[in-house]
Amino acid sequence: MFERMPESGDVKAKVRDAVKNVRDTITDLHNWQIGPGRYSFIVSIASDAPNTFFEYKVILDRIN
Repeated sequence: MFERMPESGDVKAKVRDAVKNVRDTITDLHNWQIGPGRYSFIVSIASDAPNTFFEYKVILDRIN
């Protein structure tokens, strides 16, 4: 879950770009608002050499 939303732009595109940079493919991506200023995502990723959950969290936390 994002603790904050990126300041501008298409959030789904930013998530796709962030994951693409680690050479993975997003096969499914959903997001919804769960409260004021709080959003949640489900991201399904296909990869020959996947990162750990925590490594993906670090990648996604860098989105601004």
